[in-house]
Amino acid sequence: MPSSKNTRKFLVSWCNEGLEVLYDLTDWEKNNLWNILKETTDPSTPKLNMMIMRARANAQRQYEIYLFQTDDLDTGQVTTAFEEEPQFMADFIRQNGTKIYSDYYPKHKQKIQ
Repeated sequence: MPSSKNTRKFLVSWCNEGLEVLYDLTDWEKNNLWNILKETTDPSTPKLNMMIMRARANAQRQYEIYLFQTDDLDTGQVTTAFEEEPQFMADFIRQNGTKIYSDYYPKHKQKIQ
């Protein structure tokens, strides 16, 4: 998908208890490039390895961690959408995002004969 000026990139983590982390990577990517060039570190860097470790340690909560981008929503709108329609947002991100980690297993219906 080509990027437009309004495209927002997000790192998102949720579990069976709801949205846990929503990190807007759009501005972070630009700042990170400058930090690399200046050879400095940014304390606001998302701690992806810690998110994955937390998910593995709490498998009963069925964590999912994804990257996704959208042209239509900002951070507040994504948070509101997760609060109002969590299943829709989870399905949307599963279909349109990039999976980093997931304990989710879709339920398949089978006919027993």
